[in-house]
Amino acid sequence: MSICSYRGTLCVGGWIAKAEKLKPLEVELRRLEDLSESIVNDFAYMKQREEEMRDTNESTSARVLYFSIFSMCCLVGLATWQVFYLRRFFKAKKLIE
Repeated sequence: MSICSYRGTLCVGGWIAKAEKLKPLEVELRRLEDLSESIVNDFAYMKQREEEMRDTNESTSARVLYFSIFSMCCLVGLATWQVFYLRRFFKAKKLIE
């Protein structure tokens, strides 16, 4: 992407040419071509990363949902067990009928 000049040879990205043979407009066009290719590659990389992050987010949301359902079932089961245990305890102590 950078332009380097060394002993009459001009290097623009992957292009090497004699400085006398290239017009300034051609040099600028080649630099812009390399820059636009770099931008396209960066956007493709960002799109790939966004897809990976979305997949990770969706799987994490599903795990949280299943864990929440499991936790609620455990709480309901524990509360039910507690009610039956306390009723049996108070019946044994003859505090309720």
